[in-house]
Amino acid sequence: MAIRPIMMALAVLLALSLTSSLVMTVQAQDQGQAQPEQLVIHGQLIRRGPIAIYIHSFPYSYETARIEYYSPVIVSLSVWGASHEDPVLVYCDGREVAAIEEPGYYLIQLNLPKGYHHVAITCRYGIFASSTFYVKPPEARPAEETIPLSDVQAMLEALRREVWRNCLIAACVGVVAGYGLKRASKIEFHQLYVPLVIPMAIGLLPYTFDRLYWLVPFGLTAILTYHFVRDFAEWRGYMYFEPNRVAGDVFPLWGEQYIAGLRPIKDILLGKGLLLYKRFIVREAATIEFEFAGEVYVLYVLRSQEDIQETEDAFILKCSKHLAKALARADILKVVDKELSELRLEVMAYREMVKTAAFRAMSVIDDFFATTPIDRLTFLNVDEIREQLKARVMRELGQLPQAQAEAATPVAPQAQGGGVRHGEESH
Repeated sequence: MAIRPIMMALAVLLALSLTSSLVMTVQAQDQGQAQPEQLVIHGQLIRRGPIAIYIHSFPYSYETARIEYYSPVIVSLSVWGASHEDPVLVYCDGREVAAIEEPGYYLIQLNLPKGYHHVAITCRYGIFASSTFYVKPPEARPAEETIPLSDVQAMLEALRREVWRNCLIAACVGVVAGYGLKRASKIEFHQLYVPLVIPMAIGLLPYTFDRLYWLVPFGLTAILTYHFVRDFAEWRGYMYFEPNRVAGDVFPLWGEQYIAGLRPIKDILLGKGLLLYKRFIVREAATIEFEFAGEVYVLYVLRSQEDIQETEDAFILKCSKHLAKALARADILKVVDKELSELRLEVMAYREMVKTAAFRAMSVIDDFFATTPIDRLTFLNVDEIREQLKARVMRELGQLPQAQAEAATPVAPQAQGGGVRHGEESH
């Protein structure tokens, strides 16, 4: 056990020594390299006799360092005291290229080929400047690439077709993946949306969208397919009775097994399967069936919630045959539907009658004030007016035709609920 720390310490020391030696080697190489001499060329004021010039730009050359120039080479200078009799002459390769006969500023551009050349500025009183220098060829710049507009449009059209093709293929694969996942999970689990959302998130990232954009339609179609594909498991239900109410729930079955949920991620990765099943056990199986919206629902009838038991490996229902037979014989579902329909129609009839009575009362009150003289109203107090109006309204409402009241109360139609059947199962 003591050898391991010693080996780790030796490895750390070896890494540090290698790093330090590498840094020292690089520094030594940097120090050993000769630094190029920095050349600073300043303008000069030179006099020869009565003539003076100030050189702004001139192709100087030095013995310690070779200076190369690109063509054209520029010679610029300011001149004082020059005249027709005493001109300032500029020579290039022994040939006179300029003669300055007046004071002023001058710029001379020399287009020279590759190679060595000599330039001198002189007058009859002496030489102002002289230099031999080297002219190097101009750097070859790559020609700018240009693409015709037709080629650009063709490239965009090919790219558009490629994107549509990739998205279409990815969408088809997403449909297959969503259908396969629904078939594997039998019913819809919200946890399984996570592995379908992850590809969409990867495809929408800024630095992967240009290459993995097809993951977006793949994930979207997989999610929609998984949600809308019908469940492969069979849904059953149970009902039990509590004080003043009936309760129940539904549960999925695959074959004769109860789907308890998803396995832990560790078990799924180990290949133990996606779903966790339990044995479905029914004791004294008794069911009732009823049809609603084109679907047939099967319910197990229990006495109370204590008849439901769930263990680690089984889901147990203890049914009541006698209670199921009694419910089927009493046709309780049809009775409830019929009672609700009749009650709804009675409420509608009472509302219509209240509206009619209100209009009749308003008509009586309006007729009372329209036909009673003003001088008579002045002799009546508020209580007397209220009593007379009440008597007239009650007399008017009491004269409502009996036929109208009967017509306002429609007959409840027969309930259109689905048929209820009683069944027994043996498990």
